[in-house]
Amino acid sequence: ATMALALHELNEIRAGSTYLKLCQVRPDFGVIVQTVAVGQPHLSAHELDQSVPWHIIQRFYARMQHLFQAELFEPHIELADMHWQAAESLLARLEPSFSFWESTSHLGFLHDGQTVSLNLVDAALNYCNSLPFEQRLRSTFQQSMWHELLIRYLQPQTVEQTVLSQLQPAYARQTITA
Repeated sequence: ATMALALHELNEIRAGSTYLKLCQVRPDFGVIVQTVAVGQPHLSAHELDQSVPWHIIQRFYARMQHLFQAELFEPHIELADMHWQAAESLLARLEPSFSFWESTSHLGFLHDGQTVSLNLVDAALNYCNSLPFEQRLRSTFQQSMWHELLIRYLQPQTVEQTVLSQLQPAYARQTITA
């Protein structure tokens, strides 16, 4: 459970770090650091009528590397910064018997009308804490499912427009006043 949590959180740290690296020249950098420390930074996506967590942008480009446009993120972010490695895949590399967990972070099923998580982190925490079925954790599965749906169905133009509308105007305003 500790290893699964640590590997899962490495991605969270990496995503927060990449976002901070991207925003390091903004005048409101202190507020941005606080946002990353407290939770996930979000970018407005007008096409989706809601905000998109930065983590999804990071995962999108980690999976769709061929769509990465360096000019959107220059000079602070490179494709190598957009790395995302699933905890299940890392565990499978460390111990091949865990390979059945690969690509399952977003899987679950319904049992008697209730959602059951098949997520490694949820399963490990439920087991280690001896949680009964009624109190089981499923938040990591729910977040992974939401992220997977968005990543699979986001159009590259939507991602690019989201990034541009949120990040580029701030850089433009800063260079004008500097």
